[in-house]
This record gives sequence, C-alpha cells and structure tokens, in this order.
Amino acid sequence: MLRRARKRLINISGSVPEHILLVQADLSDLPFRRDRFRTVLCLNVLHQFDNAAALILDLKELLTGNGHLYLTSLVSNNRLVGDRYLNALYATGEFVRPRSKLELKEMLDRTLSQGLSYRVKGNMAFATTAMSL
Repeated sequence: MLRRARKRLINISGSVPEHILLVQADLSDLPFRRDRFRTVLCLNVLHQFDNAAALILDLKELLTGNGHLYLTSLVSNNRLVGDRYLNALYATGEFVRPRSKLELKEMLDRTLSQGLSYRVKGNMAFATTAMSL
C-alpha cells in the first residue's frame, strides 16, 4: 500500500511532497510522540484487534488538541450474508470475534467520550471524533 501511495503521489505531484512521510510501523509499538498529528486514520483495522480499546487510546494520544480520529470496522449487524462472512473470517483466525454494532459503539463511547460521531452502513461501522483544546 505504501508503494502504491508513493507512486500515486509521484504521478500527481512529480515527487513525494516534503510534508508527507510514508511510514510502515507496528500498531502495537508506534514510533511517534504524543500530540503530533492533526489527523489519524485507522481504517479496517479494529476488527483485527482483540483489545481495540487500547489501540484507540494509543491513537488518541497521537492527536493534537484539535485533532481528528477516523475509524472504521466491520461489525455484525443482523445481516445474513455479512454476518456469516464475518463469522467465517473469525473461524479461520483472520479476525477476532465479531463485535456487534452496539458493542463497538459502547467501546467507542468509553474510549472517546467527546465529540463522537458513529454510524453503520451494512456491516461497516464509521466513527469520527474531534478532540477539543
């Protein structure tokens, strides 16, 4: 994905802009200091972490006082095909036990309390939060 992003940036700008740094890192051991980012994206990852709340708290610490955190996750949502697919991925060890849309919402409420926006479409949950100074 980083190679694709680099290639796309070069196609658009002729080179990777100086203010953009593409980094591969371990989400369990992020190499960044606190309060450094205005925007953090964590897309299609939470359903792969048993302790997603700890990950969210770690990501939240990276945000500046007025930063934004964007999260997406697959969730069970009483949809036959989507829920079966999630359970199949869980059975193969690809994902942790699927969280329901309510379970994820409750976890986000506990970890992000302020400025949370949450919606679900199909089996995908979308959450954003804006930190306040």
